[in-house]
Amino acid sequence: MSGVDSNSRALRLCLCAAAAAVLVWPIHAQQRAQFRSGADAVTVDVSVRDGSKVVSNLTADDFVVLDNGVRQQIADVSYGKVPIDITVAFDVSASIGPQLPRLRTALYELAAALPGQDRMRLLQFNQRVSRLEDFTNDKAAINHALAGLTARGGTSVFDALSIALVAADSSERRQLVVMFTDGADSASFTDADMLLDVAQRSTATVSAVLPSTASGVIRVNAPPLASEHRKIYNRLAADTGGVIVESQPREPLSKTFLKALEEFRTSYVLHFAPQGAAGKGFHTLTVTVPKLEKPVVRARRGYWVE
Repeated sequence: MSGVDSNSRALRLCLCAAAAAVLVWPIHAQQRAQFRSGADAVTVDVSVRDGSKVVSNLTADDFVVLDNGVRQQIADVSYGKVPIDITVAFDVSASIGPQLPRLRTALYELAAALPGQDRMRLLQFNQRVSRLEDFTNDKAAINHALAGLTARGGTSVFDALSIALVAADSSERRQLVVMFTDGADSASFTDADMLLDVAQRSTATVSAVLPSTASGVIRVNAPPLASEHRKIYNRLAADTGGVIVESQPREPLSKTFLKALEEFRTSYVLHFAPQGAAGKGFHTLTVTVPKLEKPVVRARRGYWVE
């Protein structure tokens, strides 16, 4: 896909997703798509493990950030200080019906785990996407919104993710989108290429809660995820620095959601002003921590300069 085609597809998706968002709920003046139009400053969320152990004591000197292959000077590093906006986009298509009680419980418990400075937004989707609750830390409001969940219809995963990404916009808060589904997309206007284009232009991290590949886990009369769609979700998470978390046998679904949140919460925020890298277009980012013995570093793969 050429750069012109990529930009065109992303623009069409941005307009379509923004239009869909206006139809689904009123977006406040500050809640607009925030695609990168310049590169005066770049912010990158970076998860760091040494093997399986979280590393929480790193400084700017411990990181190596390459922007289009050119090493950058990190201006600032923070850990656990920037408040989080988490958008949960969850499947309420017909196949989810038997799982609704445990899904509702999982989202209750996720909301309860948020500290006062963090906020949650709820998007439900079947063949259409609708908002149950906008960003809030009011646990009672979230619980009330979840009380009336029903399951029916098809599955518009790609549309839900595109809307969530377009609406993730606050420059002063970290943006996490957590998606839950038990099946492949069956009803979206958005295609995979368009979704991936928009994800590259968003500042949000995308993580997904999916059925385990182990037989019989959380699926009850539900169609399995098509292998090509699972690959798309894997690519989306990798491109944005997120994770795929699988619900395990006999494990509460709430624990799986909390794993996705904790992976994001226990990560660094790096800031740098690009120097020496190429101008417009997609900038490839590489983040490493050379001092670690068994480094596992997860960060978004790049950003756009329009």
